[in-house]
Amino acid sequence: MAISAMYSKKNSPLSASKKKALEIKKRALGPRTNKVQNRDKKKGQISNGRKGQKYGSVEANSLAMLRAKEFQANLPSEFPSFIKYMLNSHVARGFWLSFPKKFCDSHLPKHDDTVILVDEKNEEFGTNYLVDKNGLSGGWKGFSIAHNLLEKDVLVFQLIEPCKFKVYIVRENYLREIDAAAAISPPEFHADRQEEAMLLPSSEHGLATDQCGNNSDNGCEVLERIRLSKSRVEFKDIKDFSGFHIVVDGLIIDSQVPAHFRAKYYVLCCTQNSYLHDHLLGDPNVKLVAGMITETVSIADGIKASSISTPSYYFEIWDRSLKAFEYLGLRVGFLRERLSKLINLSCELENILAPKKLELAEAKEEMLKLEEKVLKAKHVIKNLDSEVKALTRKDSKFELDFKALATTPW
Repeated sequence: MAISAMYSKKNSPLSASKKKALEIKKRALGPRTNKVQNRDKKKGQISNGRKGQKYGSVEANSLAMLRAKEFQANLPSEFPSFIKYMLNSHVARGFWLSFPKKFCDSHLPKHDDTVILVDEKNEEFGTNYLVDKNGLSGGWKGFSIAHNLLEKDVLVFQLIEPCKFKVYIVRENYLREIDAAAAISPPEFHADRQEEAMLLPSSEHGLATDQCGNNSDNGCEVLERIRLSKSRVEFKDIKDFSGFHIVVDGLIIDSQVPAHFRAKYYVLCCTQNSYLHDHLLGDPNVKLVAGMITETVSIADGIKASSISTPSYYFEIWDRSLKAFEYLGLRVGFLRERLSKLINLSCELENILAPKKLELAEAKEEMLKLEEKVLKAKHVIKNLDSEVKALTRKDSKFELDFKALATTPW
C-alpha cells in the first residue's frame, strides 16, 4: 500500500517498519517542532503585513550580512565594492538585480554596457548592464542559477576592472547551520547520548522502500537517497574509492555530497589514513556534515591552487572555517597546519618585501623629481636655442657693418 493511501485512513495504525522509517526521516532532516512552525507562520504574517518595515532589520542583522560586511572590510581599499542582499525577485522570479545608484554613478558607465561577473573559481559570466535602471538584466539569471543562489544569501561585488566584478557569495543557510553547531558547549558539557536502534532488518528496510514507490513525499525521497549502513567498515580495510562511503551515525549520506567532492574527500581521508568525520561531536545533522565536507574539499583545493600572490586574508578566512569544523570534531588539523605555514611564509616574504617596496617607492618619487628637473632643463635649452638661432641670423648684418667700418678710407 502506498504511503499516501496509508495516511488517508485517519485512524489506521502505522506498522513497526513504517514508524522506524519515519524516525530515519526525522533524524536525517533534523527536528522541527510546532513552536518553530508557529514562529515561521507568525513571521510570514508579519512580513506580509509590514514587509517594508521588517525587511531592513532582517537584512542588516542576518548572519550572512554580518559575515559579508566583515569580509568586505578586509578587501583592498583600492577596489571599490558593495554588498547585495538576495531577495526572492533576484534569485527565483524576475531575475533582475539592481545596484546601488551612488555606486553606479561613481564607477560604472553612463550608457548600457556589458558587465562581467567573475566567481571565486575565476569563471566569467557576461551580463547586460542597463544604466537607466542601475542594474543587471540579461545574463544575471544564468549566474544566479549556475551558483544556486537562494533568498537571504549575500553577495559582495568587488570592482576589479572597468565593468568587471569579482563576486563573493556568503550563503545564509550554510552559515546558520555552521554557527549553530559551533555554539555547542565544550565536550565536558555534553549530555549522555541516547543510542537508538536505527538499523532495520533487510526485509523491513525493503518494505519501507517499496512503500515509497514513486511517491513524491519528501520522506520517501530522503529514504531513497540516505541509506542505512549495514556494518562499520574500518578505513584501513577500504581498497579503493568504490568501497568508500560517508557514514554518519549509521546513515550513508553519499547522496548529500556531489560525486566529485566525495572523490576528493576520499583522497583527503587517504592522506590521513582515516575518516576525517569519524569523531564528530553530539548528534550531527546530515546536511551540516555534508556542507562541512564539501567546504573542506573546496578549501583544500584553494590551498593547492594558491600562490605567493594570493592575499593572506583568504588563508585567514579558510582557517576560521576549518577552526569551526575542527571544534565540531572534523579532523582538519593537517589543513590548518598547512595554512599556518603558508601564512608564516607569506608574512615572512611581506616582511622582506616591505622595506624594499618602501625603497622602490622612494626611488620612483626621486625619479619623478629628476624627470621634472629634466623637463625644466629641456624647456630652458629650447628657449636658449631659439635665441641663439635668432642672434645667428643677425650676425650677417653685424659682419657687414664691421667689414664696412674696417675698410672705410682714412
